[in-house]
Amino acid sequence: MAGYEALGRATTLRGSVELSKLFEVAEQTHNDLALSGRFRESARACAECHHCWSCPEGVTLFLNIHPSEIRDPAFMTTLEDLGRSELTRWYRLAVELPEKWVSKTDQIRELSAKLRGAGIAVAYDDFGVGQSRLPDLMTAPPDFLKLDRQLITGLPHNRVAQDLVRALASACVDLGATVLAEGIELEEEREACLDMGIPLGQGFLLGRPEPAYTLFDTPVDTLVDSCPFVKLNLVTR
Repeated sequence: MAGYEALGRATTLRGSVELSKLFEVAEQTHNDLALSGRFRESARACAECHHCWSCPEGVTLFLNIHPSEIRDPAFMTTLEDLGRSELTRWYRLAVELPEKWVSKTDQIRELSAKLRGAGIAVAYDDFGVGQSRLPDLMTAPPDFLKLDRQLITGLPHNRVAQDLVRALASACVDLGATVLAEGIELEEEREACLDMGIPLGQGFLLGRPEPAYTLFDTPVDTLVDSCPFVKLNLVTR
C-alpha cells in the first residue's frame, strides 16, 4: 500500500446521494467552497484521530479540492494549516489539482511552489483528457501525475492510448514525477501499466473505496464518540 485517497460520500435516510449532484446544488446556492472544505476537514478529523489508521510511515494521503477554490483568498491559508497539522506526523500529504487547472501554468506554478513550501506534494488529477497538454506538464511538473481512467480502460488493446501513456510516463521520469494509473479494473490493464513503467495504480482491481474503520479491521465497538461515522449514525455499536 503506497497511499490512500480521501473520498467524500453523501448519504440520507433514503440512501446514498451522487456526489456530483450534491455539488451542483451547492454551486447553485454558492456553498460549493464550504462543502469542499467540510469534506476535507472530515477527512482530516478522521485521519488525525489515528484510532483506525495503523498504516506504515511514509504513506501518502491524497486530498481533493474543488476547482472554484483557487479563487478563494483563504484557500492557501487552509492548505498551509494542513501542512502544519498532526497529519504530517504519519503521512505525506498530496493535494490533487483538477485537470482543468493544469493549463493555467502561471497560477499552477505559483500554487505548486506555495504547496511544496508548506510540505504538501502536488498531484495532477484526471490527466490525459480534456484540456491536459504535454507542454503544460513540462512547464509546471507535479510530484504525482494521475492518468485518467479513460486512458487506462482497454489500454492493452488501444495503440493510440498506449503511445500517449508511454509518452507521459517517459516525460514524468525526466521531470521527476511519479505516475499513477486510475481506474484499473482488469489484471491485463494492471500488467500493461507495469510494462509501460507506471509504478502506482488505483482502481477496483486493487481495492474498492471503504470506510476508514474497515481498512484496518478495527472493531466497531471501539470507535471513539468523535468518529464521523459514529456522529452521523453510519455505524451501529
